[in-house]
Amino acid sequence: MGKTDSEFNHIAIDRHMPIAGMQIAQMGLPGDILFTAIIRNKSIVTPHGNTVIEPGDTVYVLSPKSKQDEMRASSAAVKERRRNQIFQPCNFICRNGVIYGNIAAFG
Repeated sequence: MGKTDSEFNHIAIDRHMPIAGMQIAQMGLPGDILFTAIIRNKSIVTPHGNTVIEPGDTVYVLSPKSKQDEMRASSAAVKERRRNQIFQPCNFICRNGVIYGNIAAFG
């Protein structure tokens, strides 16, 4: 942005992205990364901590140019947290061809 060390970026959200379905507050973003606007169904949504990012959204982000690597790392951390929340250990027992127990637990 002009003579500053900040820049605007936009992210098109699809259903396979780690942040799809998450509240902004759950993402653990650094304090100097700001979601400034969300375009959803041809409307502008003002993002707040409890705003859920949805597939199909376009998210506009203001961040320091130096934070691009940190944003990528934060995205990877979110992906790992979601993987750990969704896929819990499976506990089951098979007796005489019948499966008993907790096959899969979803967070």
